[in-house]
Amino acid sequence: MKPKFKVGDRVRILDGSKIPHYVCTWNDKEMPKYVGSIQTIRAASAHGYKMKDIPFFWDERGLELVEDQQKIVITTDGKTTKAVLYVGKYKIDQAAAKCSPDDTFSFMAGAKLALARLETVSKPAEKDRYKAFFNAFKTGTIAISVKHEDWDCFLGLCDDFDIRWASGDSTRTYRPLDMNPSRSSETFRVSADEDGGLMFNVHMPEKYLNVDFKRR
Repeated sequence: MKPKFKVGDRVRILDGSKIPHYVCTWNDKEMPKYVGSIQTIRAASAHGYKMKDIPFFWDERGLELVEDQQKIVITTDGKTTKAVLYVGKYKIDQAAAKCSPDDTFSFMAGAKLALARLETVSKPAEKDRYKAFFNAFKTGTIAISVKHEDWDCFLGLCDDFDIRWASGDSTRTYRPLDMNPSRSSETFRVSADEDGGLMFNVHMPEKYLNVDFKRR
């Protein structure tokens, strides 16, 4: 039988506890924590699928193909026009164009300029801007407070600097706050464990840094 998915496909992990004869058995203790996360398939066999960032074999009946749609949303407040790039529901980059006081505001002109700037956003430049900060964070020298609205960007930067959750999960695919939207008004304190893994409010240094992680 031809496999339902191929190597490189991005899939969502579904609850497999009710799937009869789950391939290699369903681990009730460890596997549920990955339910809802998005993973990338790295190998396929008669025993199921192996993922790039998490352990276990996964039954194709408990996987759902994810097709991340990219979109650019352009908005204005009458003075500043913003262009924001999304992949799925995650904000990846943004750029803005501000109307000069000496000019007549034009949404179309602002949209074209903001879009052109978005196309030239440099990821390497952004990494350089945060390099010293994340090096200090990984060694446990500093801890930080992150606003919920900056959470997606912060986790994306963690991925850029090869910082994973202390559990070993990727910050791109395991997003615990997505499972609890009622906490959207909170600020979260995070630090790194002795191995540089990301964790919430455990063994925290006394001083926290409040950092704006919005992409520029």
